[in-house]
Amino acid sequence: MVDGVFQEIKEVPETATFSMDTETELAIPTGSGNGWYSYNSTTHAIKPIPGKVILLQTASGNYAKVEILSYYKGSPSDEALDPLTDVGATYTFQFVLQPNGTTIFE
Repeated sequence: MVDGVFQEIKEVPETATFSMDTETELAIPTGSGNGWYSYNSTTHAIKPIPGKVILLQTASGNYAKVEILSYYKGSPSDEALDPLTDVGATYTFQFVLQPNGTTIFE
């Protein structure tokens, strides 16, 4: 995971490391503020943290960048969001896949 503006991340940093889920640890950290989202215990809302971009390396050695825009079906605005009735775990995201193995996102 890297911090930055999605459109401004033009390449995989040389210092990037990649990990896979194991039986005891997930590759992408969970818990409010630990990965890509924050959780409000008062409203029960799950919201993406702006500027968190997930970098992926595919099994074939290609790279992708992903930014989660919403956790809820239909990507409701903050004003319209009702975490108790809106369908969760239905992600809206943007991504770029670099299919030729380079570390440059075009």
